[in-house]
Amino acid sequence: MNTLGNGIRKTSARPIKIHVAENGEVWYCDAEVSTEKGFANAGCTPLSESPQHK
Repeated sequence: MNTLGNGIRKTSARPIKIHVAENGEVWYCDAEVSTEKGFANAGCTPLSESPQHK
């Protein structure tokens, strides 16, 4: 369980890793995927395309 802010707790639906690309884009990936061939090819989602960011 992750603690966010001032005692707010959030349990993730599944383990993720957050990566920052060379261009500064933030990517959310499932924890077990390999990103060797790129974040998009690994099925990761860029923050700029997430529904919460728009």
